[in-house]
Amino acid sequence: MGEAKSGPGDWVARNAQPAPCDRGRPVAMDYARALSALAAIPGDDPDWRLILASWAAEFDRAGERDARAWFTGCPAAGVTFADAYRATPDARIAFVMVRAARHGWLDPLPAAVKSREMRAKLRAKFEAKAARLAQRERRTRERSEAKAAREAARAAKRAAGRQAA
Repeated sequence: MGEAKSGPGDWVARNAQPAPCDRGRPVAMDYARALSALAAIPGDDPDWRLILASWAAEFDRAGERDARAWFTGCPAAGVTFADAYRATPDARIAFVMVRAARHGWLDPLPAAVKSREMRAKLRAKFEAKAARLAQRERRTRERSEAKAAREAARAAKRAAGRQAA
């Protein structure tokens, strides 16, 4: 009913997809999230060139200031920032996320947080099940050892009775 009042043109404007940027594709990453990932990567990472290329491919001039600040920690002997900050065809911002996660970065994206929580719940569930199984095996082993001890005692008693007779 609200659609009829506002007209079909408004519906299109409200549901329009984000317009691509100058490079022909939209920026796929929240800048604050990507910046926290970049900050988690130490400058002496062996793939620092690919990290800068990925950052340039994703954020271009908008991310240059933060990339330059990160570049100060890189072991760039004889390489200027302008030489290193160039997008390459194989550079993707996902590479920055993977490297950051390898260095202990925890993704603040709600989906990632939910995924970590689900994995923690599953891990706790499996650990509890493993503990129950270990306890069951321990009880079974103790029962069988006690039964074997009883059988050995009976056999010794029978053997002692036969020798006495």
